[in-house]
Amino acid sequence: MNVHLNRPLVLQTPTRMADGAGGFVLAWVSEEVLWGEVVAGAGSEAAGVEVSLAKVPYRITVRGAAVGSPQRPRPEQRFEDGSRHFLILAVTERDPPGPVPDMLCQRGEPAMTYRAAAALQGAVYQRLSTWGGLNGVAVVDAVPPGTGTGTFILLGPEQANDESDGSGAGVAHMFVVSIISDAAGFMAAKAAGAEVSLALCEVPLTLTVGSLVDLTFVRAVAKRLNTGESRRIDLTFRARITF
Repeated sequence: MNVHLNRPLVLQTPTRMADGAGGFVLAWVSEEVLWGEVVAGAGSEAAGVEVSLAKVPYRITVRGAAVGSPQRPRPEQRFEDGSRHFLILAVTERDPPGPVPDMLCQRGEPAMTYRAAAALQGAVYQRLSTWGGLNGVAVVDAVPPGTGTGTFILLGPEQANDESDGSGAGVAHMFVVSIISDAAGFMAAKAAGAEVSLALCEVPLTLTVGSLVDLTFVRAVAKRLNTGESRRIDLTFRARITF
């Protein structure tokens, strides 16, 4: 099988860098330029090192390198080919390696990840529990025994959707923050809801995992509970995170 190593591929390694606000962002550091061949198809068609990614398979062939060599790709590294990126998820080598190009990769768009969920919830909790406009309002992730009294904030349901693209992995988190109050009328709950929106949307959050691209308000639903004795407002927000 003829292999044409006619495309320069930049091998990159992920690294965490300080974002200047107490958190970190993921950056890609270029390590080596490897000449290779990029062909759409299944990885089983050629010998060498196989690198698997999610979606749209491609085969990349580059010259083989010994284990430990900076020219040997590793899982979680990626190849950069112009505006395209090939994220490496797994590497296996077929024996025997030859003196000719013997590396095989499979390319696809980056896979969705849920690894920033805890970091997002932690950042939301930290922001709301220390926000000046919410002094005296408890922030919890479970309804207190007896359904709770007074006014409190409940961190509620969440849904995550894949938003990966050719530039990297990404995910959109839709999450609900609820204000529950036994005060008469909706005014106390609405005042707390307004502060929640200010706290989350006006000042960017810092995550320990991933990079928060934006956080926006989506909708609010207000309703009466317990035959009208309590009020609840469910605020839905959308956070987009990249890696």
